Amino acid sequence: MSSRQPACFSFRRVCALLGAVVAGCASAQTTILREGEGSRRTELNSLELQAFPDDLLGELSDWQNGAALTPADYAGKPVLIFTWSDWYAPAKRSMATARKMSEKYSKDGLIVVGVHNPEGWADSVKPPAAADTAFLLAHDASGDFRKALKVDQDPDFYLIDRAGQLRYADIRNESLEAAVAELVGEKSEDAGTVKGRLANDAKARDAAARRTAALHGGALFTQMPEQEFTVPGPEAYKEVKWPEIPKDPNNPTGFSNSSAAAKIVVLPQSDWFPSKPETKGRMIVLYFWSPIFTETYYSVMPFADQMQTQFGRDAVVIGVMSQFDNINGVALKDEDKDTQKLLKRMKGIAESRDLKHYIVADPGNVLLSSLQQATGEQFFPFWAIVSSDNTARWWSATAASSPWGAMQKIIENDPGIKARRAAEAGWLGKNK
Repeated sequence: MSSRQPACFSFRRVCALLGAVVAGCASAQTTILREGEGSRRTELNSLELQAFPDDLLGELSDWQNGAALTPADYAGKPVLIFTWSDWYAPAKRSMATARKMSEKYSKDGLIVVGVHNPEGWADSVKPPAAADTAFLLAHDASGDFRKALKVDQDPDFYLIDRAGQLRYADIRNESLEAAVAELVGEKSEDAGTVKGRLANDAKARDAAARRTAALHGGALFTQMPEQEFTVPGPEAYKEVKWPEIPKDPNNPTGFSNSSAAAKIVVLPQSDWFPSKPETKGRMIVLYFWSPIFTETYYSVMPFADQMQTQFGRDAVVIGVMSQFDNINGVALKDEDKDTQKLLKRMKGIAESRDLKHYIVADPGNVLLSSLQQATGEQFFPFWAIVSSDNTARWWSATAASSPWGAMQKIIENDPGIKARRAAEAGWLGKNK
C-alpha cells in the first residue's frame, strides 16, 4: 500500500473546493480514498455495501489475544480488518496504526483484527505478536481469506459496518481514521439503510446536474450535429476582458494576464480516452494528474465529470495524464516514469470508471510546460482554462483556486462560443 503523498496536497482543501459544486463531497462514501485501480478496483467496489461473508472468518486459524471471532461477536459492531506481514517493514508499521484505532475507538465498540500473510507466521510472528493484546491476531494459512478480499499488498485495510456490510474495501492510509470514525459514530439502523440512502443521494445529484445542464441548454443540444460557422478573428478575442488569474501568495509577482495571451495550447493527437473530443467553438478545461499518485485524480475526476455534465454544450473537460520526475519533492522511481507503464495504468483507471469527461496522455509534459514558467512545487488539483482560440486564459495558483467562476465568465464572453451558439440557434429555428 503506497504511503507517498504530495506534500502540498490537502484533501480537506480539495473537498472545500469541490464541496461548493459537487454534493458528493458531503457523502463520506465518496470521499474515503481507496487503493487499487482497473479491474481489481472494480472487483473491490462490487464487494462494498454487501454483507460480509461470515464463513470467511473460518479460513483464519491460530487466533491470538482472544478466541476466534464469530458473527455473534461483532453483531452490531464495526470491525477493522488489516492484513500484514511481520517480515515486511511497511506492513509491520501498520501494527501501530491498528493499535491507535483500537485504543481510540474500542470504547465505541470497534473490533480490530490483524490477519497475517500465509508465510512467516510460525518463525517470526507468533512470539512477539502474543505480547500485543490491543486487538485480535490470526493467521491466513491458506491465503483464501486474502484471495476473497482481493488483497494485493500488505497492509490493506477493510471495514465492516454495524449492519455487517463490508463498507470500505482497501482504504488508503490517509482516509482510514475518517472511515473508522464514521462507522463507530453510526447507529446500526442507519448502517442498514446506507445503501438506499446512497442510491437516493446519487439520484438527487444526477437530477441536480440534469437541471443545471438544462439551464445551459444541454438537454436541447445532445442530439444536435456539429454546425458550420466562422471562427472570429484575433481582434475579437483581444477585446474580451478575460478573468483575472489568481495570484499565488507565495509568488506575488505571479503570472500577469498579459502574459497569458501568449500561452497557446496544442492538444495531443493520440492516446485519448474514450476518444478525441470536438473543441471548435468551445473552451477547454484542463487538469493535470499522475496515475502514480491517487490524490491527483481520485477526487478530481468526479468533479470533472460534473463540469462536463453541466457545461457540455460550451466546454470540453480534459484530464491530462502527465509524467513527473517528482511531485512536491517526492522523487519518482524510473519505473514510475516509464511511459508504457503510465499508459497502461491510465487505461486501467479509465476503464474502471464511467467517465463523462475526457483524458489524454501527455508524457512529455508539453501541455503543463506551456502553462508554467517553472517546474517547482506542484499543487493539485492544478486547473487551466483555454478559450476557443486555443489560448490559456486562466490557471490556478494554488490548490484552493476554483475554476468555477472563471468558467462562467469565459462562457459568457468567449467570441468562439458566441459564434457557435448563434449557429446552433439557427439550426434549432429550422428544426423545431
